[in-house]
Formats: sequence, structure tokens, C-alpha cells
Amino acid sequence: GQREDEVSSSTPTRPLGPRQLFIARHGERVDFTFGLWIPYSFDKDRKYQRKDLNMPPSVPDRRDGPEGFTRDCPLTVIGTVQAKMVGEAMKEAGVTIHHVFCSPSLRCVQTCHHILTGMGVADKLKINIEPGLFEWLAWYQDEMPSWMSSEELTSAGYNIEPGYKPYISSEELQDTQETCQQFFIRNFFITQCTLQATEEAGGNVLLIGHAATLDTCSRQLVGKEPRPVNELMSIVRKVPYCSVAMLEEVMEDDETSLMQMGGRSSPTLSRGGRHSPTLSRLGGRSSPGGISSMSLMSRSTIRTPAPPPKVWRIVQPPFPPMTHTSVSTFDWKMLLDKE
Repeated sequence: GQREDEVSSSTPTRPLGPRQLFIARHGERVDFTFGLWIPYSFDKDRKYQRKDLNMPPSVPDRRDGPEGFTRDCPLTVIGTVQAKMVGEAMKEAGVTIHHVFCSPSLRCVQTCHHILTGMGVADKLKINIEPGLFEWLAWYQDEMPSWMSSEELTSAGYNIEPGYKPYISSEELQDTQETCQQFFIRNFFITQCTLQATEEAGGNVLLIGHAATLDTCSRQLVGKEPRPVNELMSIVRKVPYCSVAMLEEVMEDDETSLMQMGGRSSPTLSRGGRHSPTLSRLGGRSSPGGISSMSLMSRSTIRTPAPPPKVWRIVQPPFPPMTHTSVSTFDWKMLLDKE
């Protein structure tokens, strides 16, 4: 087996206390801010030209050229500032992150990078790109995005984990008829996989996704049923850029005393059946990542058909939320007299 100091590069010994899960939405996106920005931001040689101070100074190279940004746009400058502010606030509040999983969308990867930069750990923590964290596929009826590869993201300066094997590959994300409930189950499956895979090493997990992610990755983790689509949409409309939800594992008394004594409790095994409902709903789907669904299932007691105990709770983050407003573009010509 692994030595204790080999468990994770960032956690030489298992962190004590309840584990924490942070779920964040990406920052301000170029397309929602500027509309059809690609035609006037690239010249005839397909070279990028910044046409507004809130547009990124540069955009990364990608194999599908400027058209690739149509369904996979970058952050605005304000978006990168929002993400950095969140990271700085997390650091100031004493938050530590040990494991990072991110939607493959460029806006999410950039948000993740700038949050980690604000925390001062961008060079230490590698980003695991997990397509299963992508938003609802029903919003992409016409065509799915073509995401940048890990190599392209690395070349662009992002600290990507090259050896990460996703639990749901981008090839598996083609069913644009995905129902709202299937979307919840997919995001919950990824949440459980990431928590299970990092349980032995311990420490806190950061998931970077989309507006819905704050609910779809937390809802069933706290023992509730997936929401109907109208409820989810009303939540999505109230999740501004770079919003962060926080969950904390509920420690049982005997586990707390075990930890204080330096022992390692195993909430999965002691609580029985914690992971099986998800896998049975997914038909025992195999996860192509670091653990298969069989190893997931063998680490919990499958005999228990009961729903998973409510072992996580949604709590108030130790830093304030961030509010912003949208503005119109200043046109200097309005100061001229009309001829």
C-alpha cells in the first residue's frame, strides 16, 4: 500500500476535522457580456484583437480556431478578477483546498485557475478536468461544445493533471435529450466519485462548474430528491458569477473522538449503503476514472437498500458573497452634437 506521505502531494498527513466541499460557478463570460463577439474580435488572418477593455488581453490557441469559442467562450477581465477575489477571500478565511475537479468549459478552467491563484496555490494544486461536471446537455440541442484538450490547456498556462481519468468522458456526454433528473443524477454521481476517491487522503474538495452545479452537486448529497426543472431554473437565475456553495461533512460523536485520538474512522463503511443508491439508479455504470463502480460499491455495504444517511449539510461559507451589475458600453460619440 501507499505510505502515508504518498497519499497526496498537498496533504502529507490526513487533515483532521470534518471534510468540506466547495462548489463554485464560473466568472463573467465574454459571450453573455458582448453577444456575437467572435466576428469583430478576429481579423482576416484569424488573429485576435481586443475591442473592449473588459475583453481578455489574449485568448488561448485551440485546434478548432476562433470558431471553437462559439460554444466554449473565455472569461472577461472582470471574470478573472471575480475569481481571484473569491480565491483571496477563501485564503483570508483560512480555507484550505486539497483536491480540485473542474468542468471542461474554458470559462470554468480559467475561473479555477484564478481562484487557486487568489489562494496562492495555483502552482501546487493540479486541476482535474471532469466532463461529468458540465451543465445540462438539454441546453445544447443544436451542437455540443468542442472543448480544449488537456495539452492545449496546459500550453495556455493552466496547471492541468495530465494523468486524470474522468468518471464520465466527453464522448459519453452526447445525449442532448438528458432529462433534468438525469442531469441531477449525473452531477451527483461525479460528486460522490470525487468524494470517495479523495476520502482516504482526506482534505477539502473544490468543484468548479456552472450556475446549476451549486444545486445539482449538493442536492442529493444532503439526502434530498432532484428538483423539478422549474425549481432548478428559479435557482439558476439567482446564482451570479463566481457564487460559492459550501457543504460540510457531519461528524458523528464516535468519529470525532476517534479522530482526536489519531485514529482514522471510515464513515463509508460504518454508515453502510451510502453510495449504492446512485449506482443502482445509473444501472451500475462503470466509471472510467481512478475507481470503477465495482470498487465504489465494494467500499460500501450494498446489502442495505436504505437511502444514504444525511452525512453532509449545506453551511454558510466563511466569506461574503459577491454582487455585481451589468452596464452598457460607453459611446463617446453621444457627446457630439448631431449634425
